[in-house]
Formats: sequence, C-alpha cells, structure tokens
Amino acid sequence: MSKEKHYDIEKSFSDTIKNSELLDASFEITEVGLDRFLEEGIVRELPVVKTIYALMQSGIAIHDRLFIKKLISFLIRIDEVSPEKRKKMIALVDNSKKYRIKVGEKLLYILDRCNDYEVAELVGELFKAYLTSNITYDQYILASEAVSNMPVATIKGFIIGYDTEKGWRSIEDVSGYIHSGLYDINYEEPNVVIRENDDYKALREGSANQYVADVQDGGMWATPSELGGVIWSALGGLYREE
Repeated sequence: MSKEKHYDIEKSFSDTIKNSELLDASFEITEVGLDRFLEEGIVRELPVVKTIYALMQSGIAIHDRLFIKKLISFLIRIDEVSPEKRKKMIALVDNSKKYRIKVGEKLLYILDRCNDYEVAELVGELFKAYLTSNITYDQYILASEAVSNMPVATIKGFIIGYDTEKGWRSIEDVSGYIHSGLYDINYEEPNVVIRENDDYKALREGSANQYVADVQDGGMWATPSELGGVIWSALGGLYREE
C-alpha cells in the first residue's frame, strides 16, 4: 500500500469514526448479510468505504473486500456511542504527547491484523469499552492487539469459563489457555514438616524410617491476568454458557 493511499484511508477512517452516524448496531453480521450490504451500496457512503472503493477503481481485490468487511464489523460495534462522545474520547489520545500514533491509524493497523470480521467485531467491542470509559486506552491497546491474534473460540471459552465467584481455576482447567496470556500461573511452595515417626510397630520391625515428612499446603493455580481481566470487563456480556 502506497504512503498516499494509506494516508487517504487513515484520514477517511478517522472522519468516519469521529463524525459519522454509522450503521444499525442491531444488524447481525453474516457472510450473506454483509455481502448484501456491500453489493447494494448501503454502506458505501461511509467516508472510509467510499475512499477504498475510489482507490480500487480497477476492481476490488479479495484482500480489500475482506478488509472492508472487517471495517464494517468494527463500525457496527461502536455505532451506539454518539459521534460527540467518540470525537471527545479520540481527541484525548490524538492530542496527548504520550502516543505517537493517532487513534485512526492505530485502529487500521489492528484491524488489518485481525484474522476475520468476527475478530474485528471483538476489537470494535473493546473500542466501545474505551469510548464509554469502561477501560483505559492503554488497556484497549493491550487487549485489542492480543485479540487480533487470538482465535474467537479461545476468547469465548475463556469468557464462559471465567469464575467471578471463586476468582481462580485449577491448572487442569486452563491447560488450553496457558500460552494465551489470559491467565497468570500462581505457585506456593509447600510447607514440609519433619517429625519423628510414631508408627512404633513399623520401627520395631525395621520397615520404617525414624523420621517422616509431612507436606502441607502448597500447589499451583491460575488467576486471570491483567489482559484477561480487561477482556472480561469489555467482552464478558457477549457470551453465555449454553
């Protein structure tokens, strides 16, 4: 992608998320439904979609078409947040000296890495959590960059298995999530107490040692990591155990 083309898309995307009335947030995204939206031109008036189509006058490549589907999936998730609120929250980042990359450009990088539009929906839900002040922008970046590289099934399984009552899970329960970053592994060394053997019969027979070791407490367990906590707080309402 040329520098000029990237700039055009970045600018139009920023205009879209800050200023546009987006789409019907109740619309359920399916392959057929989203394809119909694109074919019938219902979303083509959004600045970012219009820009991509204009830049692809010779025909939209598969990658570009799939990227548009990810964009629309993302936008639908933030639709219920007013343009005024979006603009205010985005300005907090864009006007800050802490961040070198503006929000619109950062979102494009993240969406481009998403495996499919289902993942882009989750990234949109995370961004909505930032826009509504449920998570910080730093937490949004942490979670969205992780989610963009994570299978939806992993995220869904984590949320369904999240235990808000107990707060921890056994290592066996989370064995499939060890490398996901969603859990921290905790370890407590056991307390070993050495005492004299009181099995006098075994001692007389010579079949036991004079001293024995009692192992008390200790073990390993898993608790949600910072990443897991952010994902739960933003996406926990999306899935319910059947």
